[in-house]
Amino acid sequence: MKRLWIFMLFLIALVACDSGSEVAPNVDLFPNQLDLGGFTVDSLDNDNHAIYVTPEGENQDSLTINSVADLLAASNGTKVFLANTTDMEDPDIVNWDAPLQDGSRISVKDASSIAIVILDDKNRVVAVWEIKMPVVEEASSSSQELKVSSETASSSSVLPAVSSSSKEDISSSSYESSSSENLTQNIALGDFKVGVENSTISIENSKIYVEVPYGTDLTAIKVLPMNTVADLTRPVEMEFVDASGALQTYSVVAGMQLPGSDFNARVDSIWATTSDAMGTVSDDIYKIGMFVDKVESKKNMFLSNGKLTVSSELVNASFIGIVGGKKLAGGFYYTGTYPKSNSAVHIYERGYTSGTPGTDASDISLDMTFGKKFAARPASFHVKYDYVHKKNENDTQMGLIYVVLLAEDNKTIVASGAVKMTADESKEKEIDLVYDGSDSGLISSGYVGTGDLAHGDGTNEVAYIRVMFASSARAHVVVSGESDYLGGEGSSLTIEQFRLNY
Repeated sequence: MKRLWIFMLFLIALVACDSGSEVAPNVDLFPNQLDLGGFTVDSLDNDNHAIYVTPEGENQDSLTINSVADLLAASNGTKVFLANTTDMEDPDIVNWDAPLQDGSRISVKDASSIAIVILDDKNRVVAVWEIKMPVVEEASSSSQELKVSSETASSSSVLPAVSSSSKEDISSSSYESSSSENLTQNIALGDFKVGVENSTISIENSKIYVEVPYGTDLTAIKVLPMNTVADLTRPVEMEFVDASGALQTYSVVAGMQLPGSDFNARVDSIWATTSDAMGTVSDDIYKIGMFVDKVESKKNMFLSNGKLTVSSELVNASFIGIVGGKKLAGGFYYTGTYPKSNSAVHIYERGYTSGTPGTDASDISLDMTFGKKFAARPASFHVKYDYVHKKNENDTQMGLIYVVLLAEDNKTIVASGAVKMTADESKEKEIDLVYDGSDSGLISSGYVGTGDLAHGDGTNEVAYIRVMFASSARAHVVVSGESDYLGGEGSSLTIEQFRLNY
């Protein structure tokens, strides 16, 4: 390792960084060794306090301060810090809690220079030096970043990254200072926060997940303590120093859950069901003297103790007390809407207005709207469920769970994933959401809420989400005659856990 004997001799008098109007005493700077791991010192400019270095390897992206002891002894200093500028009066120390130590490693990838400041025991500036590196021709100084860590320091003394202030080139056109307007800070992993109320941060291996409330703008998340704004819709790589003092790269992404997806209570602004209509009795439909037509069923969606249950049930029509036509309707809980004014007769005959209800097929999905605004990009969903299968005569009974992420038109698929059940099962699954615009077998299937879907290519931004829990995937078409039922009476689907994963 090559060493440079730096001969420094000048007097400084300036206002102390932390000591009001105190002036640092006159100091004669003596010969001193500056040992820079990974770099060779080319020349020294004492007048401008500039040290010119070149990397010892082609891809040298870090500089190590192997020893600060000689520098401190020669200058009567007691501490060495990184600074944002080379201004002798106000060098703008990056982090007062993180002085440079023996072995401090500074990431200098694409950087043009770094500034170091030496203080005495009263926190007065003794000297400020700028270590300047050759500018990589293809890199623009306006976009350079400098990242710093201390391999020997604890996470509480992590040094933020800095770039030195712009100043006139004093030596060669091959050296250039980066702008102080382009500062990127690296912080201790434990200090990472976001400026969103009621948010939580989870760290697993090299991944950081930020969960924010539903409706938060993920494209403008305030990141603290760097006090910057980041788009965390997709994973963004950031560097933090872990508890061991090592500089690590983490993938940071933000996401959200749907309100009410813990099934502790109904959230009608997000979720809808046909169960309320199923639970009514329509007994004043058509009167002829004392005779009354009646349509009735029972509720087929329940939330209890954090569980959701939907079931497929009969809808009965009767005349003067004699049960007539029977139809079978599935149980549904989904993101969307269903008219609160509808009753059992509107299940039996969708669009009913007057007279005796008809026995033709009733497609109740025509009164449903599907999808809610949503801009996050979950990678998968977790579901724990119990499905009870009741076979019907035409073997069309199927339980169904799906999540579909859609573009702004609420039709073009961005990503999708589904669970289909044709036999009794009690399982816990992680279902990937594939971002290729494919439909997970939903289009042209006849399943509830899928008739208007269109294939995409996965490149659209997410704008809507459709989530469906159905006891009978096709029994939104309510038909009479057991041989024609599109579901099995008594089939049920219970969801114990549901969560979007990022």
